[in-house]
Amino acid sequence: MKICLPVFLALCAAAPGAAFAADIGDTSDTIQPTPHNPEPTETPYQDNLLGSLGGARDVLSDKGVEVLLEYKADMFAVTKGGIKRGGAYLDNLDLRFDMDNEKLFGLHGNKSAVHFTNNFGDKPGARLVGNAMGIDNIETTKSALILYEAWDDQSFLSDTLSVRAGISDVNNEFMITESSLNFIQPTMQLSQTLAQSGVNGPPTFPYTTLGARLKYLPTEETYTQAAIFNGVAGDPDHLYGNTHFQFNGGAMLIAEAGYTPKVVGVDGKPNILALGGWMYTKRTPDLVTVDANGTPARRRSYGFYGLSSYLFYHDKQDRGLNAFFRPSLADGNTKQAQYAYEVGMVGSKWVKNRPDSEIGVGLSQAINAEKYQRAAIAAGSFDEHSEFVIEAYYRDKLIPGLSVQPDFQYIINPGSASGVKNAVAFGLRTDFNF
Repeated sequence: MKICLPVFLALCAAAPGAAFAADIGDTSDTIQPTPHNPEPTETPYQDNLLGSLGGARDVLSDKGVEVLLEYKADMFAVTKGGIKRGGAYLDNLDLRFDMDNEKLFGLHGNKSAVHFTNNFGDKPGARLVGNAMGIDNIETTKSALILYEAWDDQSFLSDTLSVRAGISDVNNEFMITESSLNFIQPTMQLSQTLAQSGVNGPPTFPYTTLGARLKYLPTEETYTQAAIFNGVAGDPDHLYGNTHFQFNGGAMLIAEAGYTPKVVGVDGKPNILALGGWMYTKRTPDLVTVDANGTPARRRSYGFYGLSSYLFYHDKQDRGLNAFFRPSLADGNTKQAQYAYEVGMVGSKWVKNRPDSEIGVGLSQAINAEKYQRAAIAAGSFDEHSEFVIEAYYRDKLIPGLSVQPDFQYIINPGSASGVKNAVAFGLRTDFNF
């Protein structure tokens, strides 16, 4: 089944090319952090379930230490199509310590973070749907307690230049659009072209690795950044603690440059226009091409992407509408997807008397490489041209520190495998911020 792309591209065609408005009101309070949030949001402790713990958190904050504890519980039911019908439960626990080392130790411009994550539960995407892009961004291969991040960041030249080194997630700073953060479908955070790369995937949730990032801010509204990571993320044989690193897989290189104009009254960066690219230094076996000995030829794995997000509507009732569009492409020689895009819209405060309400609808498509299809035919199977996921959600805060998010997904051509019917999945995310 194919979908006409121009319909969706027209949805936000004006966004990347139009001039960014300067009089849009504040909608940043509707953006909730995810396990892959680029920076921790400084939420007042009275907005958490446990508050300030009798003032203990405030004392730590004054000394430069922020403690963030978040628990996500997801339930999904596949009611039609896919591999089989059924239900699933999975969860994610995040414990993060953010340190302002200028307050702690007098180190000007220095900050650090230590972040643990623990995952448990079922695998609805792999077990029930069978699609390549997944349906839940906290689904993992194995349940494990992992040291997710541990890095130090030092800024220079009046905070225009910074260096970060340690264990970190590439998706915390690269390929990020704030408008897409609350979607549950995984490729809304990290496009399939990059998500499929590497031996165990790129350094992102839940398997990260050592790396270093250099970022330069020539102006308040522009940036350039580049990073190098160990080429093998985590170690599937030694998941617990993520203390085992393989250094025989070369390196992953990634760079991005962008324009993030200010929006009056908004603390975040809802508007962005950026370009980026990545490459692995160690060559990967080609899907089809072989040498004279019949051994698969080895190719560079690389790709490019664009980011476009625009807060294009705001009214006197403080209702807002965001649109985003993220196209990307990969080399087409080493992995399944050669092209992909994510497009969608997010509306905030459109439900009367619900100031924290948010409604989102989006589409992800991953288009198979020609070589992947040739390899599938040679193996005796026939795969579809691409896979689609359509998602719609409603998110709202019930009480301080507790949010719920009903979610609907329609998966077309799950796994791009012919014979697997389109799937319907209903989900519910419950988010506790302690």
